Amino acid sequence: MTRAARHRAFAGLALGLSATAGLAQTQILEFTYSCDRGVELSVRFVNPPSEPGIAVMGIEGKLVALRAVPAASGVRYVATDEQDSYRLYTKGREAFVTWMAADHTAGEVTILDGCRAPQ
Repeated sequence: MTRAARHRAFAGLALGLSATAGLAQTQILEFTYSCDRGVELSVRFVNPPSEPGIAVMGIEGKLVALRAVPAASGVRYVATDEQDSYRLYTKGREAFVTWMAADHTAGEVTILDGCRAPQ
């Protein structure tokens, strides 16, 4: 996917924030994580002051929109499309990605591990 296409998708997702989110106070971060096997993972995070965060992750040749959900430690992002159920787990500058089939009996499978964002 081209950089311009990524920016359009990200802008569309960011515009989905409610008007009360205070876009001027919204924190937008972009990280390129270096993962095991030399894989790079590009993620943009949108953290509004009064709503759960969202993220857009470029993985396997597509953009995946995710929403933040409660986690015991760090932040867990779950794909908004239940049929393409990626999950991104972050804590500080570290991350890993899992995938779970739409089948209710399926378990999560780690597809990217050991991801670190530069300091």
